[in-house]
Amino acid sequence: MLWVYQLCIGLYGQIVLLMSLTNSKAKSFISGRQSQQLILKNFPAKTHQRFWIHAASLGEFEQGRTIIEEIRKGRPNSEIILTFFSPSGYEVRKNFALVDHVLYLPLDTSKNAFSFVTSIRPDLVIFIKYDFWYYYLMELKRRKIPVVFVSSLFRSNQFYFHRTVGFMRKALSSVNHFFVQDIQSKNLLSTIGISQTTVAGDTRLDRVVSQSKEQISYPIVESFVDGEKVILFGSVWPSDMDVCLEFIKSNIQKFKFIIAPHNLKNKEIVDLLKLPNSFKYSAPPVDSGEQKVMVIDNYGMLSSLYRYATIAYVGGGFNGTLHNTMEAAVYEIPVIWGKHLNNKRFLEAKGLIDCGAGYEVSNREDLHVVFQYLEDVEIYIKNAKAAKKYVSDRTGATKKIMLKIEEILC
Repeated sequence: MLWVYQLCIGLYGQIVLLMSLTNSKAKSFISGRQSQQLILKNFPAKTHQRFWIHAASLGEFEQGRTIIEEIRKGRPNSEIILTFFSPSGYEVRKNFALVDHVLYLPLDTSKNAFSFVTSIRPDLVIFIKYDFWYYYLMELKRRKIPVVFVSSLFRSNQFYFHRTVGFMRKALSSVNHFFVQDIQSKNLLSTIGISQTTVAGDTRLDRVVSQSKEQISYPIVESFVDGEKVILFGSVWPSDMDVCLEFIKSNIQKFKFIIAPHNLKNKEIVDLLKLPNSFKYSAPPVDSGEQKVMVIDNYGMLSSLYRYATIAYVGGGFNGTLHNTMEAAVYEIPVIWGKHLNNKRFLEAKGLIDCGAGYEVSNREDLHVVFQYLEDVEIYIKNAKAAKKYVSDRTGATKKIMLKIEEILC
């Protein structure tokens, strides 16, 4: 079956190349890898211990960020190479100050794996969550370079567990250690003979706790909030707004609203600004006292904005691409999101529901019911405390991982 894998990788590369003629993201995928060929050919000689950390995209980077910070803190002279598969991660973090080099990961072929590993010469490799690339893993094994996977999550329907893909099981068996998010993942790996596993949870929880302690303030937001109750709609898609818009309009005298669209295309911003007493964050009115709706028209603020919220609605749920509910829960507030079958794969969402701090809604009526329920002060306080406890009980993955890394390097 290895030939099928090779064929899929080759076809993927050809499809992206074709798409690059009209799609900007695909164009960045191709041009970014082409432009770094000279960099790799003349990559600096290794002078200190070198770590290679790979994240598929921005979300995985955030999961691995605490590990980067701990490596930099504990081994300040080490070199850190950060790679991305997706342009969306690379473009946002290509100037990340805590690493020495940010690169695209070339497609997984035997030739690319040999050339890339030869160029960067890492002493230890850390893959975040999912990216299991056969030829890279086998090349690292051949060179006896230790590999650790962190925050991994496995499901029984993943092809690694099918009896016909022994080649991938061989690659997974070469990994020195897997830090998985739950006991089900550990048990699944054991069914294919992999026992070098630890249930450590999700490093992303360590990251959101760290973020919540950062001294960040937004005077414009603070002036707008002015001590009133705020409902924050974070990273919302049009499918979310179809359900939420009526609630906002009917409660505009009762609450203040902060809305951060997932996509900052002009049409979405323009539509939101049609709401009564609304304004853009980048263009605040001289006197915001009468304003009821603030529309966030830039990226990078959302995780810190949840600190101003009384209740948070997290977007993406109706699309099955639910965004980070923990970024809200860490601020001790109830969290709401849209219902979709794919949401079952988000462990934190299920956990918030189970502990009484999270709510999944199917339609406008559900949303109204939840907000009415949370108007009870005792219920609200109970839910808020449950959210905080859920997060705090699940931190510490980074520490477990760093102890194992130190053990491997000794």
